[in-house]
Amino acid sequence: MTDKKIHKWTDSDDDALKQAIVDCEPIFNHYRTQNKAYTEMNAWDAVAGRLLPAICVTGAACRRRWEIIKERENSTWDETKALVEKYERDLAETTFDGVSELLGEIDAVHVRIGEMDAKIDKLLALWK
Repeated sequence: MTDKKIHKWTDSDDDALKQAIVDCEPIFNHYRTQNKAYTEMNAWDAVAGRLLPAICVTGAACRRRWEIIKERENSTWDETKALVEKYERDLAETTFDGVSELLGEIDAVHVRIGEMDAKIDKLLALWK
């Protein structure tokens, strides 16, 4: 039975991975232009080699982590969160404006009822 060790990536590991990818960009470019003698995994293995001895991972692990980092950076969560907050703010403002308008109408109705009550009192006084 093999003892399987899984590396837990930290923020500093992610920063080191980003720097290693930048450092190995010529290898990735070589892969893109002349991929017969070099494979993309060779480039990822070079990235993993750059991380040694501080971080001991495979090129495949670096590639998987890079995909996670890119997905996180390209996430639309921040945009969605801002959109939801704006919607909630607009809804609250609209609700507040609607309630204020309704309260104004209720006050106007109370004034009108008070005027009608005074007129009814006058009419009742005439009938007595």
